[in-house]
Amino acid sequence: MGLRLFLSAVSDDYKPLRIRFGEMLRTGGFTVILQDEFPEIGVNTLVTLAEFIERESDIVLHLVGPKVGHVPGKEQVESLLQHCGKDRMLQRFPSLFADDAFLRVTYTQWEAWLGLLYGKRVLLFEAQDSTAAVVEPATTPHDGKPVAMPVQEHLKLLKALCGWATKFTDEDSLIKVAQTSLTRILNTGTHHHDRPCHLPYTTLGDLFIGRDRFLDDLRQKFLVARKAGRWPNQAVCGVGGLGKTQVAIEYALRNRDEYTAVLMVNADTPESLRSGLAGLAGVLHANLDPATPDDAKEQATLQWLKRNPGWLLIVDNADTEAARNEVTRRLAQWSDGHMLITARYHQWPNTVEALDLHVLLPDDAAKFLLQATDGKRVAASDDPQLARQLASDDLDGLCLALEQAAAYIEEKEITFAEYRRRWAENQKEARTWADKEVMQYHPEIKESLSVATTWLTTFQQLTPAAQTLLQMFAWLSPEPIPRALVQHPELELQWQSALVSGKALAAGSTPISTGPDAVHDRTKPAASAVPLTSLVADDIETALAALRRYSLLSHRPCDPADSAGRVHRVVQLITRERLPGEEHQTTLMAMLKAVNSYTPTESYDVRTWPVLEPLRSHLTTIIEFADKADIAEPTARLLNQMGALLLAKALYREAEPLMRRALAIDEQSYGAEHPLVAIRLNNLAQLLQDTNRLAEAEPLMARVVKILENPGGDPYPNYAGALNNLARLLQDTNRLAEAEPLMRRAL
Repeated sequence: MGLRLFLSAVSDDYKPLRIRFGEMLRTGGFTVILQDEFPEIGVNTLVTLAEFIERESDIVLHLVGPKVGHVPGKEQVESLLQHCGKDRMLQRFPSLFADDAFLRVTYTQWEAWLGLLYGKRVLLFEAQDSTAAVVEPATTPHDGKPVAMPVQEHLKLLKALCGWATKFTDEDSLIKVAQTSLTRILNTGTHHHDRPCHLPYTTLGDLFIGRDRFLDDLRQKFLVARKAGRWPNQAVCGVGGLGKTQVAIEYALRNRDEYTAVLMVNADTPESLRSGLAGLAGVLHANLDPATPDDAKEQATLQWLKRNPGWLLIVDNADTEAARNEVTRRLAQWSDGHMLITARYHQWPNTVEALDLHVLLPDDAAKFLLQATDGKRVAASDDPQLARQLASDDLDGLCLALEQAAAYIEEKEITFAEYRRRWAENQKEARTWADKEVMQYHPEIKESLSVATTWLTTFQQLTPAAQTLLQMFAWLSPEPIPRALVQHPELELQWQSALVSGKALAAGSTPISTGPDAVHDRTKPAASAVPLTSLVADDIETALAALRRYSLLSHRPCDPADSAGRVHRVVQLITRERLPGEEHQTTLMAMLKAVNSYTPTESYDVRTWPVLEPLRSHLTTIIEFADKADIAEPTARLLNQMGALLLAKALYREAEPLMRRALAIDEQSYGAEHPLVAIRLNNLAQLLQDTNRLAEAEPLMARVVKILENPGGDPYPNYAGALNNLARLLQDTNRLAEAEPLMRRAL
């Protein structure tokens, strides 16, 4: 028998469409039941509908248009809750019971929720004119006479469980988009509706973009393990917000017919895991008494898994060491099926294969933004370009940030350009905004899921040593960090200093100065002479390992082998914003000094370029932060070194503003006659000369000569070089008589 499709739609306006749609589906080998063919047997239509969807359908095709239908009477709703189990429905759909929203659900709307309750695939199709919704009066009023749930509220609640609704404009477009969705389902094999399926939400459909290769690799690893006679344990690992949960969901839906059951539990804490396993007992044992204690329910679940080998169990959000330990402790109990774990925590025993998930590629990320906001944003002619900039330059392919952006743009009805502005300026909480119903992974999780809250939950798992190191790395670029920089003695020294200062601040004391390069004001007395070693319990390797363990420092396939990893752009951004005022300056100065010590002096020398090139993006980034913070030194030196490097590479347009800024900082810091100012003047003059702007270069070189001549004292050591440089410029302008005495003086 082919897949059994229940075609759900409000009756009158859609009747011709449903009839044609049903005929097309039947010719494709599907068994189709139209809504008006539904046998209304018995007194309670909702209960009969629930039994029918549970027993006689595999997929619910839910067509949503401008009409919402009628609200059932109070007795019908109460009978439905008693039949399905109110506690079960409350646990599965908490958003539906918030503010008694379930009392406003119409007959047709219940069809989608019942499909989800019984583990059916629910595909949403939204008519283009659905926003002009027509609310029909309730036939049987409750207390307060409830009004039917509006279309957009209904879709918004379903979005967390079914993904985005696919838009259609007419019969032809509906048939086209439905064929695409159903073909994908058919390609997964014959559906077995009698096999237990418990997933918190379903496919993203056409919005699941850029992950097919990862799913293919995951599938191939599974097949290799089965060929070897074992069930694999796999952990999809990565920083929070990469879309690990959605990848697991899509894998499960594509391959569900090859497992005896497809199940999912939340494991963000040991308690959540135990509760989730207990909750599965109700899915696996239809006649289980709801009053059964949780311990007995958990044992019932484990016994079912033992008796029915070949299942897929997704253990989601094993993001902490405690959660990891609880999962690994149970691996022996879960040896009869495929374990698929999602985790930010990256350190697993050898019996679990850790698979790194990476950010979306720029093209895929931009495609997601364009499709997810199609018809919902204020459109502009440059949307493709802006979507790519937002996806790549701002959000760096982080799936949660992309989903958050799409939902925010839809909610506020704004352009891509406006969202980019709000994101950059953090206006109206663009980084912390999230819709609980749209963006939560599990119904039992009450918190809004935004990139900010996701970052915070991981940051809180780190030791102070690892937190301080992450805060220092936040001032670098999101490119690979050179391993040699991480291993440089100055970085460890500055990290220790920043860590001590942070601990002292947390304790309410005055920061401790350590050595001649102390970060804080040395004029302030220390509250107590606490030894550095007593405050720094970890070495830097331990702190680095902690960042890797929680996927905060990670590698991408394109990264060079000699890098220590990279920190995601969004993680860096939120880390910087969460820094208290004192630690803001402390960690920036610590990283600045470490980078300065690591940066070679002779940046114009090609032999230093293997060090400088991997550092170049980080120099650019930290110089910008330091300059904005009005840190004069070593900012001016780093500007000069970068300028000299770019000058040697003949990148004059990029080098000139850096050299001018270095000159301005030193003039302000030391005065116009300081020898350091002479160095900055000389380098800028050389660039002007190389770009044939000799009239601009000459007065700068003359100033260099005057400063280094040091009237009233001995000339500075590089005075002769300054004379020679000025003489060469005069020679280039054919003023040989003026050049000769300078050359003789230099000699």
